[in-house]
Amino acid sequence: MLSSGKLVQIEYALNAVAAGVTSLGISATDGVVIATEKKLPSVLVDEATVQKIQMVSPNIGVVYSGMGPDFRHVYFSLTILCIFAHPRCF
Repeated sequence: MLSSGKLVQIEYALNAVAAGVTSLGISATDGVVIATEKKLPSVLVDEATVQKIQMVSPNIGVVYSGMGPDFRHVYFSLTILCIFAHPRCF
């Protein structure tokens, strides 16, 4: 806590939410549409290296709007779970 009475972690979390992008998933009778906004943090980042939509299996896809490292951890865990705990996903 700072001397002004503000919690620094709360301020960081609110700033991260304000910097987030929109992601959307729409379910239809014959499929699903997943879309997201790709906002690059800098002009020095190559757009082709940033992928916000990933396939976990032929039937499961994920999209993220937050931090890349957090997504990579969740995506890796989900892939491992799908491979070992639910082999029928593939």
